[in-house]
Amino acid sequence: MLNMDGDKYKYITAAIRNFCTVSETHMAEISNFFTIVNLKKNEYFLKEGQVCKKIGSLNMGLIRHYYVTSHSEVTRWMSLPNDFSTSLRSFILKTPSIENLQAVTDCELIVFDRQAFDYLIEKNEAFKTFYIKALEYNYITIEDRVFSLIEKSAEERFEWMAKTQIRFIQQVPVMYTASMLGITPRHLSRLRKKYTI
Repeated sequence: MLNMDGDKYKYITAAIRNFCTVSETHMAEISNFFTIVNLKKNEYFLKEGQVCKKIGSLNMGLIRHYYVTSHSEVTRWMSLPNDFSTSLRSFILKTPSIENLQAVTDCELIVFDRQAFDYLIEKNEAFKTFYIKALEYNYITIEDRVFSLIEKSAEERFEWMAKTQIRFIQQVPVMYTASMLGITPRHLSRLRKKYTI
């Protein structure tokens, strides 16, 4: 059994406990299914066209979620420490991913695979509750971001991110944050200066 109180497991342990009440027995069972995965800068956690068979909880580093259009690469999201990293659509539907998940820096993740997920959803009530609550939380975050992209001006989108997701502005390279906001890096730099961030 893994030592779930160790530094390597602090984020995933805190996330599970944040979303549900979990007994030590259930936590011990969950811990048996996690493995540590290390990625070097520019390595892929998942490539477009592959079926996603794993979910990772990021301990260290940055993972870029992006897809390729006819004109450019578009950054959909960035996973930071204490975030989950997966192509959820591909994972749930068991279909090829339409996006790439690439390490922007060296990364360390706690990972569980499809087999572990299926077992824990069926057998471990705490894990099932955690998954549902985490899914709800992430859906709400995505819905807020989509609304922001559709309804708000570039400056309003930046203000939204500064208020709700300041860590992206502080930790993510400008070119990727700009892509997430649907603006140019130059425009983002001007906004950062204007708001002294």
